[in-house]
Amino acid sequence: MADMIKIRSTTDTSVSLYDPTIPVRKSFEKKGAVAMVEKDKLIQLYFNSDLETALRAGLLAIDDKDFLVEVGYILDKEEVVEQVDLTPAYMKRCIGAMPVTELAAALKKMSKYQIQELAEYAIQNSAELRMDRIELLDKVSGKNILKAIELLKADKEV
Repeated sequence: MADMIKIRSTTDTSVSLYDPTIPVRKSFEKKGAVAMVEKDKLIQLYFNSDLETALRAGLLAIDDKDFLVEVGYILDKEEVVEQVDLTPAYMKRCIGAMPVTELAAALKKMSKYQIQELAEYAIQNSAELRMDRIELLDKVSGKNILKAIELLKADKEV
């Protein structure tokens, strides 16, 4: 049996990997979805499709350091691949109890998709949100969080 490598989704966004020349088709519909792919096919996917882009954007994750070194994604096994796993508990901590300096450092490690996901979570859970977080999320996400919260509350009232 060929070596199998595990790929997992790190976002609620639907992500698909497809290459008709191999053929491989994998879809990740939710955060935490996992797929096993043969190593040889995954190497081809890495170079022929958008797998590298999905890894760099934080949409997908591969924990096998040997594979990441082999394809050149990282230089050696000791290199730390910065990825923030946005669990509901972590997002709740981000918008509430986490110190602002720690939140700012965490936001620098997040991909733009993860920042958008955190901003959406903050809007949906605005009762727990503090003003210093709103200002920080406004800056990094490009969204007007206060306006989005007001629109959401107005929509619920109607």
